[in-house]
Amino acid sequence: MTDLIHAQENKLVDRLNVIYLLSIIGGVSSTLLNHHELLDILFIISSVVHFKNDFPFKNKYLQMISSSVFISQLGHINLTWFFAYMFQITICGLETLLINIGLNLSHIFLV
Repeated sequence: MTDLIHAQENKLVDRLNVIYLLSIIGGVSSTLLNHHELLDILFIISSVVHFKNDFPFKNKYLQMISSSVFISQLGHINLTWFFAYMFQITICGLETLLINIGLNLSHIFLV
């Protein structure tokens, strides 16, 4: 849902539809061709790329590294912590969370 809202706000709905269509075609194709490992790899990569925007660092590499670490740890994270992350980071923003716990790191975040 947030993808659609973001796409509408930035006039990128056509691009989002192409991404969705390619995802469906890729998923069905890899299943029909019995390439489940490829589908898993593509899912991990797309998750890293998707979640990188949840880490609002100015440095794009730091965004990608943070997202990669996050995705790699999902199998070890308690669901309560994951839901807390989803609410606080994606809805309220990471910078708000850090300020709420007394850390002001605005010099490394987008402002």
